[in-house]
Amino acid sequence: MKAALHETGPAAHPLFRAILLYGNPKSSVIAVEHKIVNDHGTPRLGTARFVTNGVATGLLKLFERAPLQYVPPNVVALSHQAIAWFEPATKRRMLFEARDDAALNALDNAEIPQPPLIFIARSRSLSAFALYKNERPTLDTKLAMAPYWNVNSRGDVCLGSAEIPKTINPTETDAWTKSFFGSNFTHISGSKVWAHPGTYAEMLTDAIEEDEFKTEWLRESGRTLREAICSN
Repeated sequence: MKAALHETGPAAHPLFRAILLYGNPKSSVIAVEHKIVNDHGTPRLGTARFVTNGVATGLLKLFERAPLQYVPPNVVALSHQAIAWFEPATKRRMLFEARDDAALNALDNAEIPQPPLIFIARSRSLSAFALYKNERPTLDTKLAMAPYWNVNSRGDVCLGSAEIPKTINPTETDAWTKSFFGSNFTHISGSKVWAHPGTYAEMLTDAIEEDEFKTEWLRESGRTLREAICSN
């Protein structure tokens, strides 16, 4: 069996074989191969047989022959369904739309120093954590809570109406980061996720005055990078 994987191809291919999976995906699965019978122009399943090692090997080769994909240096972990990346400390414009916080709304569109960050994108979800050191983390690096409204103590980001990328791709991390900072921060998600003694607005004001986000303003998350990227 020859196998190949293409992102594009001819407009149509004839259906000649089908593989059906039976069972419980959490316990055991039986794979059965069916030939396709053309019944007066209408395809239907023909006789079945158990999938052989040769067929399974051919299917695996579909992925082995996939082209290599470039991984930018800020990407720290990658799978078919998730990606984690590092954002160094920098200044970013932040947008605010707080219902009852005039001090925070006064900072709308201000350029504010940010701590180094780790983002993890999975399908249509996004997690965020902060780092104590402005360097690419290792698996044992301890993570801090991301000190933002719209992010809870577990790192879950409330995306709201944010326009996020439709795919998980290592070349799109910048688009994910821009979607995070490009949407309005509107509410605190549960408990306070920073160690600064003041309000969110007071912390950001101090960051502007100090021209940096101080490490001591971060609150421990109790997780390492390994624990964050290996969780579901």
